[in-house]
Amino acid sequence: IYTGEDTLSLHDALPISCSWMMMIYRRRSRRPMIRNVTKIDKAVAQRIEDEMFIFDDLKKLDEDLAECVAGWSRAGLVRNLQAFRGVRQLTATALVAEIGDFTRFPAAPQFMAFTGLVPSENSSGQSRRQGGLTKTGNRHVRRLVVEAAWQYDGARLAVSAELRRRREGVPAEVVEIADRATRRLRKKAARMRECRKPATKIAAALARELAGFLWAAACATQNAAKGSTGAGPLKAQKKSR
Repeated sequence: IYTGEDTLSLHDALPISCSWMMMIYRRRSRRPMIRNVTKIDKAVAQRIEDEMFIFDDLKKLDEDLAECVAGWSRAGLVRNLQAFRGVRQLTATALVAEIGDFTRFPAAPQFMAFTGLVPSENSSGQSRRQGGLTKTGNRHVRRLVVEAAWQYDGARLAVSAELRRRREGVPAEVVEIADRATRRLRKKAARMRECRKPATKIAAALARELAGFLWAAACATQNAAKGSTGAGPLKAQKKSR
């Protein structure tokens, strides 16, 4: 933020990164009054304080959503989907609410087509031409999966502490599916970057395959809950110390 001058105008400080504001949010107990920062004018300081209140409101909404999901019959499915990178409580809850029964799709390609993430096709005879995404089906689900797919471009194989916490109590089979998704999608993103593909095309390709992995994890969870013999037993992931 500091550019070497005594003050910083509101226009210059508008593109404040979210990470910088989160740093201030975490340190608020040590620096409770942002307006005392001498290098930022009052307008920018007021905006930062407003953003802090927004973070507090979002945290309260997350807590309220967790209470609602806890009494839901599909709470286990919401918990298991959070084993994936980029899929937290809000995304998982929205996906389950929009899709409902994932087992109604006989295979992953059908679910991918439902999300509208498959390329359109105009074939005739021996020739085959593929175009852009069909964008059919549920627009909200497609947006959620695409947003989650951005997390796999350049993702690290190491599991973060926050993701490890979300995986506590999740069946080992679901965790393995999520790990396979991370390994496959990060390699796919690297290959597409080497071919100089646009970032939007990379995200769409990753989202298409991520939808298949999400379908597999959801079907494994729901089949186990129904007592299906084909699903096999799901062993819970041990809580990490």
